[in-house]
This record gives sequence, C-alpha cells and structure tokens, in this order.
Amino acid sequence: MDQPSSQSSSASQSASSTVIVISGQRTKLLCPLIDQTKLLTNKKLLPSSAANSVVVVHHQDGTSSTAATIIPIKWQKENSILPYDHRQHIQPNGTLIIQSSQKRLDEGSYYCYFDENFSTSTVTDNNGKKSNNNNINAQNKDFIMKNGAATVHLKVMDPPHVAPFEFPADLQIGMKARAMCSVMRGDQPFRFYWTQDGHRLESDLPTEDTGAIYRLQHFRDYSMLTVDSLTLAHAGNITCTVSNDAARTSQSSLLKVNAPPQWLIEPKDTQVILHQSVRIDCLASGSPKPFTTWKRAIGTSPWEYIPIYNSIHYYLHSNGSLQIKSATHQQSGQYICQSTNGYGTDIGKLIHLKINEPPRFQITIQQQSAHKDRPVRLICPPEGDHPIHMEWFQLINDTNRNLESLDSKRDNHGNNNRAKISLNANDNFNDKYLFEIKEISRKFLSDERQQSTSKSSSSTNQQKSKNLIVSILTIRKPTRLDSSLFLCKASNEYGWAEMKIRLIVKEKPDVPEKFSIQNVTESRTEIRWHESFNGNSNIVNYVVQYRLITNPSTTTRNDNQISSSSTSTTDSSINVLDMD
Repeated sequence: MDQPSSQSSSASQSASSTVIVISGQRTKLLCPLIDQTKLLTNKKLLPSSAANSVVVVHHQDGTSSTAATIIPIKWQKENSILPYDHRQHIQPNGTLIIQSSQKRLDEGSYYCYFDENFSTSTVTDNNGKKSNNNNINAQNKDFIMKNGAATVHLKVMDPPHVAPFEFPADLQIGMKARAMCSVMRGDQPFRFYWTQDGHRLESDLPTEDTGAIYRLQHFRDYSMLTVDSLTLAHAGNITCTVSNDAARTSQSSLLKVNAPPQWLIEPKDTQVILHQSVRIDCLASGSPKPFTTWKRAIGTSPWEYIPIYNSIHYYLHSNGSLQIKSATHQQSGQYICQSTNGYGTDIGKLIHLKINEPPRFQITIQQQSAHKDRPVRLICPPEGDHPIHMEWFQLINDTNRNLESLDSKRDNHGNNNRAKISLNANDNFNDKYLFEIKEISRKFLSDERQQSTSKSSSSTNQQKSKNLIVSILTIRKPTRLDSSLFLCKASNEYGWAEMKIRLIVKEKPDVPEKFSIQNVTESRTEIRWHESFNGNSNIVNYVVQYRLITNPSTTTRNDNQISSSSTSTTDSSINVLDMD
C-alpha cells in the first residue's frame, strides 16, 4: 500500500520531509527537488523515452525553468547508493519505491539529488527563453552546493506483536486464574483492553451479561487479567487487544471452568398407578456436562443394583429423566440416579418407586345359585391397595318391585337403575341382609366359587399367597325377588372397579294357570294350560291327573306324568296335551 508523505512540493519551500509508514507496507518516497505538480502539468513535453523527465529547476533569483531531459534523480541512505537490494526501485520520475518496509532495515534519513553528469538538454526559463544544459550547471551550481541534497525522513511504525497466552485446562470452581497479555515487538505507546465473548471488561466491575468480575492491570508493554475465585460465569473466550498508532492486534484463549455435578432437579420418591406411565426427573449441572445413569435395586442387599437401559419398560431421556412405561409390581422398589463428569465427587440419590393399585377383580361377572329361604352369601373380593371401600347394589329392572330393604336412591355415578343396599349406622345386620368384612384365604374363595385360582393369570405368586379382605353380603331368606344382578363396587384413592353377581334363587314352580279342556270328542280331548313361574329352573315334566267316569257311582283316578317336551304349542307359555 502506498503511504502518503508529508513531503514539500518544492525545494524552495522545504529541503526535507518526513514519511510515516506501517511495517510491511509498500512505501513511495517523493524527492522534494521535483515539483510533482508541474511535472504532471507538462507531461506533453516528455519525450517517448521512459527515462526522460521534466525537471523544474528553482533559481536563486526566484525564477524557475523546466527541462525535458534525461536528468536522473539519485537516492542515498547513509553511505549507500540506492538501490542496493531487490526491494528498492527508483521510478523514471525520481520516486523511490520500497517494497515491504521494515523498521530495522529501512527506517532512517534518505537523500535525493540530481546527477551532475547528465547530458545536454534544452531549458526554457520563465520568460520562454531557451538555453542549454551548460548554463543550467553554471547558474545552479551554487544552489546545488548550498542546498545540497533534499532529505526525506522515513519512520516505519511497527504494529504490536502479542504473545499467545493460554489458560490451564483443569481449572475448577473456586480456583484462581491469571493471564498475561505481553507485547513482544512494536512501537509504544500501547493501549490494552480485554473482552469476554465479545463483551468488554472493566476492572473490578461485573459484566453485563454474566456478572463475572475480573481484575485488570495495564503496564508499559503487558497487561494482566486476574480472577480470584472462578465461577461458571467466568468461562468463555477471553481476548486481549493491543493497539498503537500503527495497528491493532488480538490474542484469544478459551477459559474453561470445570465444576463438579450439583443437583438442578433432585429425584424424589415417586408413586404411580398400576399400568400407567411415570417420569422421574433427575437433572444435574456441571462443567463439563455430567453423565447421568439410572440403576435399580435387585435382591435383598442394599448395594445390589443393575443398570437401566432403554427397553420395553424403560426410556432414558437425554436430560437424565427416567420414563417408566406401563408400570407393574415388578418395577416397584428402589432406584438410584447418579451423575458424574470426572471433577469433584459424583452425586447420587436413592429413591423408592411405589406402585399404587386401584381396586380390581379377577372375575368381574359370575353366576350364583341359591335356594329359596336358605341363606346365601355373595362375596366381593377386590384386590388393590387398602383401605378399600366396598358397596353393594342391586340392579332394578322392575319398578314395581318392593324395595323396603333397599335404599333406592341413585348411586354417586348417577345410575338410577341400581339400588344401593344399605343399613342403619353402626348396624351390620337386619332382617333381610347381613354385611361382613372378613379376611379370607384365596383357597377359601376358590372353594366358595368352586373355581381354581389358576384362572387369575394376572396375579403374581406373591399375591396369590396373600389373604384377601372381602365384603360378604348374606341374604338371610332369599326370595324370587332376589333373583337379579347384584353389583359390588370397590374404591380407593386410586380408582374403582365393579363386580357383578347374577343371583338365581331356585324354588318349586307355581301351579299352572288357566287350565282348560277344549275340543272334546269321543276319541280325543285337548287339555290346555299356561306355564307359570318355573322357580328359576327348567320344568322337566308335568303331572296330569284325570278320572274316567264309567259309572256315576264309581270313579277311577289316573295319574299321567308327561314330559314337558311332549306338549305342543306355538306359544311358549301355553301347553297343549292331546288325550287319545
């Protein structure tokens, strides 16, 4: 880059000038003996030769003359004639070009002057009068001897060269940190300033973005940055910038603050309803970012744990949370969340996962038989977390049924087709019902149902071995009105479930109704009747009694047992028997 100088345009005005350039730049030095303005104005006087120059010569009497001639400009630095290396070049117009100026090699005073051994040329004075070169020599000899060569002072400014600095890699929270920004080379004075991630730092003042505090100390050719107690807020890209009159230079280093793990979200004991999903949060901070793992306890030893990986039942979130999908009893127990990053002490938290079970029934609907006037027991055996509240209802389809023993208000689910079976307070029996809460074994329940507990596929062996708390509804003297659907509702704080028992009260059938004899002939008689209540059992046969009257004074009784399948009719409630 060409650097403009503070040179004079004429030797009469100043015999010297000063040029300031930056180290490494391309420098152009103009000789003060040449009037560059006139030289440009009189370009048309230049011969075709590139070595010819138009020279403006200033005379002692104040006049000047121009010469279109070959008058070389000579340059000298100290005692050396220029050029003396490949970086220096003198242009035809006398300008000295220095490529990539260097302070040590190029700074100093330069002298330019005319070569006295130039050839004859034609000179034109201010009045347009022409003279030859010998006259110029004679007229300007005193001028040249008196004034000598013109002087150009070259000052090469050296930009700051800053030494790299680096923070230790294993710094931790609470430690001290220091960095020195040192200038290895350059021209003073130097100006220093520091930044963190582009934000300028002021000594002993908190930064606007992080609030971190640094102490800065500036000296002649170096600056110190000090942190007395590191925090995570101090971490970032720290830059030292140094400037002088020539240029500005920076050096940067990453300040990494390592911090041991600490809890942001500490895991806690958790509860989840059976077969539902739950997420247990476990989040730790630190630098570098902590690695979080989950383990679950196995066996009876408090220190036996196995690691948890992504599977059908578990999902590990990237932030450390543990997702348990469709929780079962097998997943209840102790879990531990651990976080580590290689600095300080690892952290861990032991928690307990409890599976809350709403009420449920192994069999949700069943049929049970009873005999009229013989006590019958209906058993409601819910499983789940206690306490479990159990209620009995009877589904009512006949609105004309006598409900003296029932509370016929709608239940708390708004179902008005069921009647709640209730007793007076502090009374566990009445003439109709007996309520009992008992603990029974599963075998007893199985015997009562005459079923095997092996059908309960969702129960674990541990559950099968446990007794059940059941509600027993005893109907003291069941009647045909009790042949209906009974419902047991079990509820706890986690949910509710229902079990239905279809009770069939069996008794002897009623006497057939609407008995009649029709279509009597000599050989055939048709007997008709309507089937009445069958006692909740299929009628196997009918007994038809009749007498043959052959003599008015004597009668003979005959009993004829007829299978119900022997009767025929299109109406299922009407039976027809042909007596042949």
